Amino acid sequence: MIKERIGLFTGLTMLATSVFAGTPTGTEMLFDSSSFDDVKIGTTLTYTHARSADENIPIRAIEDGSISIARIEGDGGAERTVVTLQNGKTRRELDHLPADRGNPIFVVFLESSVNSVTFATKGSPFYIRNRIKEAFSSGGKVTETSVEFDGTEVDATQIEYRPFKGDRNANKMGRAFENLSVQFTLSDAVPGQFVSMTTQAKVDDMVFFVEEVRFDGKE
Repeated sequence: MIKERIGLFTGLTMLATSVFAGTPTGTEMLFDSSSFDDVKIGTTLTYTHARSADENIPIRAIEDGSISIARIEGDGGAERTVVTLQNGKTRRELDHLPADRGNPIFVVFLESSVNSVTFATKGSPFYIRNRIKEAFSSGGKVTETSVEFDGTEVDATQIEYRPFKGDRNANKMGRAFENLSVQFTLSDAVPGQFVSMTTQAKVDDMVFFVEEVRFDGKE
């Protein structure tokens, strides 16, 4: 479950500043704790959440899900975040997280993707999570691009990872998941910086699995 495992990626965010130095890499951008600085107390960011797959791949589909991130003042004045996941009539609130470690949507997306890929492939969540962590050490493939936000074209950065590329055990997950990609699109113009996050398994142009979280609005 996301609630029980979220600390594993959260711990990595605490170490990122000391691990990566010099010219910012894609990984540094993702783990930048200042990405949540423009979100003030009392503000809620909302994201759409969708998950689908080929009919032969077992998943828990999400058609019109949502994730909200609210910044609040916690006990003792420390700022915290409240993460709420909604899928149809099912609603879950995660434990409050510190607000000084960047946008928690990043960690929530990663854990949701790990859970989904584990369920779909019947693989080991430890193997999948560790391959993603190791992929971060590459810095990622960074591409400058642009996205539309609030009716305007704004600068953005796309960062891509291939966590199973070159791994000798990757073929055990099946051809599609062996080619798994994890992509992030960031923009300083978007509150919380994360425009979209996508985990996708495909062969050539045929998509077998996709999970996506996309910025929807600010309240």
